[in-house]
Amino acid sequence: MDSRKKEILKAVAIRLKKVREQLGYSPKEMAFRLKITPGAYNKNEKGTNFPWLDTQRRLLEDFDISMDWFLFNKGTMFFKEKDVREREKELEQAVEELKRQLEEEHKEHEADRKKLEEECKKLEKAVQENEASIEKNPEVRELLDHMERVPMLYHEIMLHFQKFKVEKAELLSPTPAPNAVDLR
Repeated sequence: MDSRKKEILKAVAIRLKKVREQLGYSPKEMAFRLKITPGAYNKNEKGTNFPWLDTQRRLLEDFDISMDWFLFNKGTMFFKEKDVREREKELEQAVEELKRQLEEEHKEHEADRKKLEEECKKLEKAVQENEASIEKNPEVRELLDHMERVPMLYHEIMLHFQKFKVEKAELLSPTPAPNAVDLR
């Protein structure tokens, strides 16, 4: 037998032993699972004989051994490892995409949060100004106190206000009327 064939036979024998060890079988158990005699298996693992096609088929179908790896030492031992690595790459890409989307959403939410904070500050300032205005005018404070205690007063004033808005809309327009009177 020429030396190149011996090298190939020995390399396949070494990989067959790796498969058996990886699966945790004794040589006798491996022979049983491959449905060959222990003697035939020992010749395959020692590199005396090349594994038959039926043995190779069983390694492929029953144990998911990659024939690229088994015969040519290319790739990974198990097909599932190839699938797992490909799946890992896909998952890594998906995770990166989700991180990017999350970052974009975070930036959008951050801008929204800042706008809301500004609006809250404006509202707080308006409430403070309103409270200060009420404190300057004791009649308004008294009226508000009575409206809180007497619901009927609240409804009467609101009814009067609604009528006033309809009848005197021009007085309540955003731009002050030229002869508007400041009631403060």
